Amino acid sequence: MKKSPLNLEKDQKQKLVEELISYIDEEWDQEIGLLKAELLLDFMTEKVGKELYNLGISHSRNFIMKKMEDMELDMDQLRL
Repeated sequence: MKKSPLNLEKDQKQKLVEELISYIDEEWDQEIGLLKAELLLDFMTEKVGKELYNLGISHSRNFIMKKMEDMELDMDQLRL
């Protein structure tokens, strides 16, 4: 399986796997084991991780650009 662009720490991955197991059990009334949950998480981070990461970068860029525009306006008001 191809490596995900998201590198989760061991404890982060373990917590997400536990949450995935709990979610599937509660919402789908299905029990899955640890291995299946890990494989599902790996698949999801590989397929969706890149898109979510890039979306976060895009949102961050837009936020910073807006703040820079605001700062430029503020600096113009300080001119003598």
